[in-house]
Amino acid sequence: MIKRTATLSRLKPECVDEYIEFHKNVWPELEAVYHAAGTTDICCYVNGTTLVVTIEEDPEIEKTADELLAQNPVNRAWQSGMAKLLDPDFTPIVLEEVYRLPKATKVS
Repeated sequence: MIKRTATLSRLKPECVDEYIEFHKNVWPELEAVYHAAGTTDICCYVNGTTLVVTIEEDPEIEKTADELLAQNPVNRAWQSGMAKLLDPDFTPIVLEEVYRLPKATKVS
């Protein structure tokens, strides 16, 4: 079963446009690192300075994946750039999924 989490953060007001531009051109090598680490999906949502990032990952390899991502120079470079855009006075909040609507099944 896939593990899904959402993280609520806040961007610096002057950095919203830069954040959006960064995500229009995510580095292919960063995407490859996430795929190799067992991440199956990442979605970023912005409303004003409010940022929500959802992540789906394989819980079987989550700890190994976290270590792989933390040590990877491509991911570290990306995260360093993103950290400069976030509001340092806001502590990110991680939300655990408790419900997801099941996929519809065909009714005959």
